[in-house]
Amino acid sequence: MKDEIARHGKVATLHAHWQSLAGGAPPARAQLDPTAIKPLLPYIYIVNFEIEPFRVHFRLTGTLADQWNGFSLTGRYLDEFLKQDQYGANRILIDGYELAFRSGQPVIGQYHWPTRSGYNTVVDFGLFPLTVDGIVAQAISIEDVGEVPIADEFVPFEDPAKQN
Repeated sequence: MKDEIARHGKVATLHAHWQSLAGGAPPARAQLDPTAIKPLLPYIYIVNFEIEPFRVHFRLTGTLADQWNGFSLTGRYLDEFLKQDQYGANRILIDGYELAFRSGQPVIGQYHWPTRSGYNTVVDFGLFPLTVDGIVAQAISIEDVGEVPIADEFVPFEDPAKQN
């Protein structure tokens, strides 16, 4: 499955670009040229890694990523959404980001996400580590959302900050 994801779609395109920057080693953040991946920019996340404890901080999110999530994640932490995550996607992503951070290698996978009518769609993702001053400290990532029936819509994240 991971091999299939890596060969097609947005994840494959970002993976090929990431590999071209440093030959499969994690490239420096400064090596990223947004013009080289312009069609992907609306789907991109740039995250910072924090350690002790490990956390994922959204530094920048694309406009279509924001639309898919129901609001902008920029400035937020992925673990903020664990309590409300009934589907396990956020745990999968946190574990994937930690593996990318510790290994310096991309993590490619998928999770299931529901629509309002109860249909489940498959979301492919790619998490690609980046270095800052020679240390893995960030990642560029992308989610490639599967198809849903035309009259349906995705269930957005629940924003815990708005539940008070």
